[in-house]
Amino acid sequence: AAPAAATLKLFVEWLTVPTLMIGMQLPHAIHMYWLPASLSALAQGAFMRTPEGRRALGIDPDFAAAARYTAKEQAAAGLNLSRALDADEVRWLRDAAQARADKKIEDALRMLERAAARMPAPEAEEEPPRADAAGDGDTLDAAAGETKTSRGKAPPLTVSASAHPTVLYALAQTRMVLKLWKDAANAYELSAKMEVNAERRAMAFAGAGVARANVGDLAAAATALDAAIALNDKDVSSMISLAAVRKRSGDLKGAFEVLERAAKIAPEVRERFIAPLEKETARGGKKGGNARASSGGHKVKGA
Repeated sequence: AAPAAATLKLFVEWLTVPTLMIGMQLPHAIHMYWLPASLSALAQGAFMRTPEGRRALGIDPDFAAAARYTAKEQAAAGLNLSRALDADEVRWLRDAAQARADKKIEDALRMLERAAARMPAPEAEEEPPRADAAGDGDTLDAAAGETKTSRGKAPPLTVSASAHPTVLYALAQTRMVLKLWKDAANAYELSAKMEVNAERRAMAFAGAGVARANVGDLAAAATALDAAIALNDKDVSSMISLAAVRKRSGDLKGAFEVLERAAKIAPEVRERFIAPLEKETARGGKKGGNARASSGGHKVKGA
């Protein structure tokens, strides 16, 4: 690309010399110089906007060469990319996004399940698949202990082995809105398994961790959140979720450790999470100490 760029630059520069020489010998020299110079600039700009011109100048990466890399070479070069979405998947995702915008969450769920099953998308005039009921979203803390997994009458479709990780992630997100925690966790985990992009894989693991926590499987939730943090060590949200999981499982020391790590990245974590947890722990310890003292006094008195 460098020799081609140098040649093109040299050609454009020397093209102005004969133009200037001719223009200086004519009565209207300024016009003769301006016109070809402007045309040359327009031609150069048009050429640089073409894919061929950008490749010749080295502006765009060589995607043809990148496509020939092995998975190991792609990982080393930071070129991990999933396969392109096919036309049916794009259509399902678009229609599902519209359904979610219209608050038709169950309809969006059915569309994404069909996309995950690699079913052909309907034509524009066909009515999209509909389901039975709708639901609302929730958060990790507010949904603690809820294990809603009922889907109504229609069973979920079988996920294709070649389902796109982006489709699976969208499916998991929609199941989370409907509080289908277990189904959402399964979709997140499949997305993480199939995803090759580290950032998107971390997001899938984080979602799986939150979903598993809502199911009540704290061990699996901690494992998934640990995996998300290992892939993205700046993910404060996953660290806070992991701290909540550790707190629920009784590991206060582990909760403080991960919150301290998060506070180094986002200082506001100390005020919003660490300080309240310290107060809560102090109150709990004080109550426990008073109870033990009271119990001990009764024993002495009874003796």
